[in-house]
Amino acid sequence: QNVRLGIQSGPMLLNNGVVNTQFKQNSANKKIRCGVGLFANGKGEKFLVFCISNDPVSFYDFAVFFNKKFKCSNALCLESVGCSMYFPNQANPNEKFNGTICNYIYFKL
Repeated sequence: QNVRLGIQSGPMLLNNGVVNTQFKQNSANKKIRCGVGLFANGKGEKFLVFCISNDPVSFYDFAVFFNKKFKCSNALCLESVGCSMYFPNQANPNEKFNGTICNYIYFKL
């Protein structure tokens, strides 16, 4: 209700727990991808999980990862090919990391 602006770079991976029907299970379109997913714990608390693939992955496989690993109800691919994410105190899988933590996500409760 109170959203004023939204930006989407990549496609929606999961919508209400359903993998985007445009994705093909055996797709050869594989890239390093980063995304964000939304999940709730048993107490009704909601969380965001940010992920980047170590190896090239298809949109379908990335969606299934968010669904199976984190039980996300919704997930969005933020970027492919040139994506990078920085996780403090963890090894960065992207050797081209330029110090940017995130260049276009704003989340406020």
